Amino acid sequence: MHGAGGFGAQCGLVEGTLLFLGIISRAEELPDEDIEKSCQDFARQFEAHFGSLQCKVLRPQGFQPNNPPHFCEEITRDGIVFSIDFFNKIIIRAT
Repeated sequence: MHGAGGFGAQCGLVEGTLLFLGIISRAEELPDEDIEKSCQDFARQFEAHFGSLQCKVLRPQGFQPNNPPHFCEEITRDGIVFSIDFFNKIIIRAT
C-alpha cells in the first residue's frame, strides 16, 4: 500500500495486518470492541518495536523512481515476522 500510495502515511505493513486482523476477527464473529482492542494492541506494539507506524519515518528517503524494488525488504521481512508473532500470541490466548 506504500504509505497511502507513496504519500508517506501509515506503512503498508501495518495496514495489511490490520485489514487481515479485521477480516479474520469478523469471520470469527468477534465483537467490535475486541476487534478494535486487537487493532490498537497491534499498532501500539508495532510502533514500540519499529519506532513508528508512518512510512515517512520508517522510510525517511521516501519513494524515489531510482529506488531498487527491494528497498524495504529488511523491514518487510521483520514486519511479517512481527505480525506472525502477534497472531500466534492471539491464538495462544484464545485457546
